[in-house]
Amino acid sequence: MKITIKDLEKIKPSKIQLRKYYMTDNIELIEDIKNKGIVTPILIHRNGEIIDGNRRYFIAKFLNIKKVPIKYFTIIHRMKMLLNLLNKK
Repeated sequence: MKITIKDLEKIKPSKIQLRKYYMTDNIELIEDIKNKGIVTPILIHRNGEIIDGNRRYFIAKFLNIKKVPIKYFTIIHRMKMLLNLLNKK
């Protein structure tokens, strides 16, 4: 998977995100992103929806970052990742 840079406004948060994020819970990550930028790319589906990286997305919005590193993630990648997780149990 190749890392590319994408406009933050073209990325959509996941519709099935179960966790809620509060900026006060992420002070350390906010400081890291403020100082170093987003080091780990946000994984997104081809439709622009986030698969992994919602916290990074919301922090980037909070910090008014316009472009972020992303990796496109296909359903095949998702299936492989789920199989790996199931095999680790």
